[in-house]
Amino acid sequence: MDGAGRTARAETQPATASTDASIGTEGDRPALTAALADIFEQAGTLIRLAHHQQLALMPPGDDCSYLVRSGTLALETATPARHILGFWHGDDLMQVAQLPALPRLALRALEASELWRLRRRALEALFSEVPDAPAAYHYASAAAFKRMMVANTMLGRLNGEERVVSFLVSTALRLGRVTGNRVTMRMPMSRADIADHLGLNPDTLSRIVTGLKDASLIESHGRFGLIICDWRGLQSRTPIVAALADA
Repeated sequence: MDGAGRTARAETQPATASTDASIGTEGDRPALTAALADIFEQAGTLIRLAHHQQLALMPPGDDCSYLVRSGTLALETATPARHILGFWHGDDLMQVAQLPALPRLALRALEASELWRLRRRALEALFSEVPDAPAAYHYASAAAFKRMMVANTMLGRLNGEERVVSFLVSTALRLGRVTGNRVTMRMPMSRADIADHLGLNPDTLSRIVTGLKDASLIESHGRFGLIICDWRGLQSRTPIVAALADA
């Protein structure tokens, strides 16, 4: 983790119980990600969403799969209050039919975003025509499932600080650029979005973030930027670092 800045998201290795979440190459992940993007680009429909624009989802009858090309989107529902179930970034896959039929389920763009849409019939045809299609699709599907399970664990088993730290580590692994023991990342989510996703009061989130800053673990960097000043130190504050690195 030394030298010039590198993209943490593309270089994450699974951690073990005795090691931190390192920055490396995870097997065939880059090749499978590229193969899936090629498949959706060739056969899918490109959808562009402006900032705050929503895309309604209607499981279980909706047979579409979406692959995020760029930007960040929030998967949210209203039961009746809004709740953000998770965040989707570039190369993330979503199978609508596998989502629960929650009320007003939708993807909301947190910044200008693009995603491809493929219907089941076209996807099944590609599985027989493109050798890499099944492996790439199932890899991305498994990754999405892992992230949802980790998010459930964060909400159900961790205290407030552990939730915030876990969220920051997870986001850094996917979006950050690492130099030595520091990680720089852009976070298009608002503080209200993060608090909603983590099941915290915004004031509680602010107090936790202030505490992490006072401990010299993180610092703000402009309006949407964040610097993790002590990468290994931040990771030591979450008990699920291995799961975060593997998700």
